[in-house]
Amino acid sequence: MVTRTAEETTAHGIFNLEYTVSDNILERISATVRKTGGDGMPGEYLGSIVYEVSSVNLNFMNMGASVAPLVEDFEQLLGTIQTSVAEQAACAE
Repeated sequence: MVTRTAEETTAHGIFNLEYTVSDNILERISATVRKTGGDGMPGEYLGSIVYEVSSVNLNFMNMGASVAPLVEDFEQLLGTIQTSVAEQAACAE
């Protein structure tokens, strides 16, 4: 089992990611989402997204704005991580 961390900034927020790979399978991703501060530093906490073996759970503060852009960003990050895990698994074979 390998756990990795990453931070990705999108137009909609800053995602602090922690993900776990076991036997070349992406088991879990936990993302804490914050607003982008004026100086590029993490700002106000917006919520979290957890992917666990194909199940996705969302927990966001009531911001009065759509969370759809944040979910779209997470889906893109998820796809990137899944591709990376698959490529690493192929190299290990």
